[in-house]
Amino acid sequence: MLAVGNIAATLENGRCRCSCKSPSEQALEHAQRAEMLLQAGNLTGAQQEIGEAIRLREDGPNFQQLAGVIALQNGNPVGAYRAFERALEFDATNRLALAYVANLGVQIGRISQAEDAADRLLTLEPDALPALQTKGMIALSREELDEAMSYADRILTRNSADEAGAIVKARVLAKRGQAEEAVALIDNALRVSSESAALLTNKVNLHRYLRQPEPMAATLERLVASGGAGTAVKLDRVNLLYKLGRQEEAREASLALLREGMGSPSNYEVLQ
Repeated sequence: MLAVGNIAATLENGRCRCSCKSPSEQALEHAQRAEMLLQAGNLTGAQQEIGEAIRLREDGPNFQQLAGVIALQNGNPVGAYRAFERALEFDATNRLALAYVANLGVQIGRISQAEDAADRLLTLEPDALPALQTKGMIALSREELDEAMSYADRILTRNSADEAGAIVKARVLAKRGQAEEAVALIDNALRVSSESAALLTNKVNLHRYLRQPEPMAATLERLVASGGAGTAVKLDRVNLLYKLGRQEEAREASLALLREGMGSPSNYEVLQ
């Protein structure tokens, strides 16, 4: 058994070893723990650890990048965007950060920043898919259909099953009155990514545009089964099933919605 004096000395040595570490070393240890917790699925712990790492060393671009990944896993695109944007302040050529700022910027409405990041990434890597995807989506939103199609074709040349490329091209085709060709394009992409919520959502809208209720109902069912459908989409499916006379399926879908809860009172009013 250790003497009391030896125990005290041991504790004191432990405190010294910890306190003698520089802030950079301590920050690195926190970041390493954050990465391990992220891999283990402990997002709360990972967020706390990376927050401590950044507090100790705010100028670490890798720490900001890891914070962005954790925020994404937490379903926080705004937080992720800010973290990747912060990483670019310390390393303007960080391709991963540029790709995320471009794609996330479009999602959260930071269009000019997203386009700037995409342009910078294309300067570093002329065929960077995240940048081409961003440029295509922005061109589509501006109704610049020829330019959007050009970006979509460049994307699909590199990867014929790319979701963003297929979606941009399908939307351009639909706007040009070629909705059937758009459906065929989405179906081709779905052969590779059968559970893609983005592809299924676009297919639903194409069937809606073409006034094809039965194929629309089938696609809505796939979308709900994929886990990528929100309450509004599920209500849309219930409504469509009733209109098609498939009342038993509509009742089952309604009960499922009630069991999982619909949040806003207005959703209950719609269901009623």
